[in-house]
Amino acid sequence: MLIVGVLRGGGDAGYAFILEGSTMWLIGVPLTVAGAFVFRWPVYLVYSLAVVEETVKCILGLRRLRSGRWINNVTGSL
Repeated sequence: MLIVGVLRGGGDAGYAFILEGSTMWLIGVPLTVAGAFVFRWPVYLVYSLAVVEETVKCILGLRRLRSGRWINNVTGSL
């Protein structure tokens, strides 16, 4: 809800795109691949590694929300 609803809705689609893409490919995918194929952990531990990505997204998204830099005029000026 924070990324798609608030950030994109407030006109900050660029940051939302970078946040989603970077956390997925730099945190989520490498951690889950390592947990599943390198360490051969059970599925519940691999899932917990995937949750780390969501936690990082939440922290970075909340920092952006509190900064107020996501607020843009999306209605256009008349």
